[in-house]
Amino acid sequence: NIPSFLINTINEVNPSDLLIFNKIGITAGASAPEELVMNIIEFFKTNTQNINIKIMDGIKEDIIFHIPKILR
Repeated sequence: NIPSFLINTINEVNPSDLLIFNKIGITAGASAPEELVMNIIEFFKTNTQNINIKIMDGIKEDIIFHIPKILR
């Protein structure tokens, strides 16, 4: 029963909503703009006290999707 939130813009984050949490995880898919992810991290740095940010490496994916012959 851990709450999760889909954030499309930094304007959707309310700092007062974060006060009840002592840990926050941020994940982003491949289609998430890097600028959005970095803006969210910067937001947490400037709007929370005693923050400890730990960047974790994701799983390296090496899957290759070939274009079907009919589309080449």
